[in-house]
Amino acid sequence: VIFRKEIRVHVSDKLNFDYGFSDVQINEDRTASKVGGLQYALVNIISSFPSENYIASILRSGKTDSPCDEYKSMSIGYAEKGYSEQWLDFSKKYLLVLEENAGKYVEEIQKSKKEFFLIPAYFAKNLKSNLPEVMILGLGSNINGIGMNKIEPTEKMNYLLKEVINCLGEMRYQVPYDITIVEFDDIQILGQADIAAKEIYLSDRVFDLGRREIALAIMEEVEHIVSGKKDETRGFQTHIFSSWLTTMENNAALFF
Repeated sequence: VIFRKEIRVHVSDKLNFDYGFSDVQINEDRTASKVGGLQYALVNIISSFPSENYIASILRSGKTDSPCDEYKSMSIGYAEKGYSEQWLDFSKKYLLVLEENAGKYVEEIQKSKKEFFLIPAYFAKNLKSNLPEVMILGLGSNINGIGMNKIEPTEKMNYLLKEVINCLGEMRYQVPYDITIVEFDDIQILGQADIAAKEIYLSDRVFDLGRREIALAIMEEVEHIVSGKKDETRGFQTHIFSSWLTTMENNAALFF
């Protein structure tokens, strides 16, 4: 049951707990006017981490065929009041797994001596963005709000990366930063620079697009680090770097 100022405004047999809110909008018949508003209110409570038993109860529901309303709300609402640092300790005590990628980690889940919980991607990404040290299997580093997982590069990736960097070097364009190959949460992203750490992350997908695209992705991220500026307009950047690379190719008589 959900109450607003001691008045019952919503009932659901899918709720694990009773709640009392002071700011839920209601209709003239004193029922909650917007279910979405209730979901945001629930997420604010979950993010505040009232107790370990409360969070564990909700997350256990997520492993059943009929998750509770609290768990479902984690896929919809953003915590406006922030995330408690108690999530850090919770993520160390239990094995938290990104719900949408759980199938990739069946072996890790089976081998773990910790109880595992599934975390919906929407909640997990916001949690990780606010508390980067939270450990969630399937959700790796978070740079500039972009999630990624480091992967083991194939021989093809290593070969192409070395060839492209060498070729750029012959064109007198140096790549002095470490490059890590990752799988981005957003498949549209081909590269990302950590300006503070001076590191470059390349998508595994770019290696299927040819050497020219690899070179363009590397150059763009190098320039982000050199300039200290983040992404602007993708189309404009691609035009500039493509024209620049063509000039370098012609001057060096080397072509991708």
